[in-house]
Amino acid sequence: MDKKSSVAAGGLNQGILRGRSVANEVRHLERLPLGTAYPAQVEYIRDLCRRSPLGRYDLRGKLNTSLVIDQTGVGRAVFDLFRERGIPTIGITIKADESETSTRGGFRVAKLQLVSRLQAMLHSDDLKIAAGLKDTQALVRELQDFRASFTSVGHAVFNAREGQHDDLVLAVAIGVWYGERMKGGSGRKVRLTGI
Repeated sequence: MDKKSSVAAGGLNQGILRGRSVANEVRHLERLPLGTAYPAQVEYIRDLCRRSPLGRYDLRGKLNTSLVIDQTGVGRAVFDLFRERGIPTIGITIKADESETSTRGGFRVAKLQLVSRLQAMLHSDDLKIAAGLKDTQALVRELQDFRASFTSVGHAVFNAREGQHDDLVLAVAIGVWYGERMKGGSGRKVRLTGI
């Protein structure tokens, strides 16, 4: 399987959807070409977060976008590059057990929590994907190929079928999880990107 770098960004905004209070929308979805160097990814994503539809500024002119990165495995190197360049970043480490913990600079989150939150939002129509995004069909294929299986001791394992990608699914799931966590039922608007 070719491994590609993925960027998925979601502007999670409070909205009205058929009489319900919260609707979330993926505003940008993109898979970067295979072989894109990490420093080039960092610069591209930094610029992406500064412009519409992701870059939003408060009344004082301060960027009001949270960059959330999967720092599992080699993702830690990319996370470190963002930090070295002074780009505020929240790191998410995906883990197998069912607990969630805060860490310095981020969170350790069970894949089960990420996937179940994404599935719940998709099934309840609380997550929309903006029209015309370049990699929407790739995300749809990944969602169709994403499977749960169980280990011999009964633990759920979530992955794409062999030979398929799941990087866009996980990027969107991380964005959704973080946006919901930060909103905390307060109804406040949250804008974020997840890679």
